[in-house]
Amino acid sequence: MGVEIALPKWFDEVTDHLFVEDLRVRRYDPAFIEACRTVCLIRSFQSQKSAIVTSLTVDFSDFAITALIFDHIFVESLRLRKGVSGSIRDLVNSLSFLTDSKNVG
Repeated sequence: MGVEIALPKWFDEVTDHLFVEDLRVRRYDPAFIEACRTVCLIRSFQSQKSAIVTSLTVDFSDFAITALIFDHIFVESLRLRKGVSGSIRDLVNSLSFLTDSKNVG
């Protein structure tokens, strides 16, 4: 569509407060940012402006709506499930502590 969607300066502050000790949480950050941009784009269609928009900026409403929509999804996906995938996840997590590397996973 050719619309640039920028992040506000305060967004870096939010990112600085992420719980980064869990690799899985860090993996969701880029997805959450893209979801915020998507919500911003969708909300831009609500305005009655007839002018062509070439740039948008994510605002707090976009952030809050995205958090409300995806909170349950992210929380559920972070829960440990029993089974093969849970065992593999535990193994990779153990390897990351043994090697003291954040690149494992």
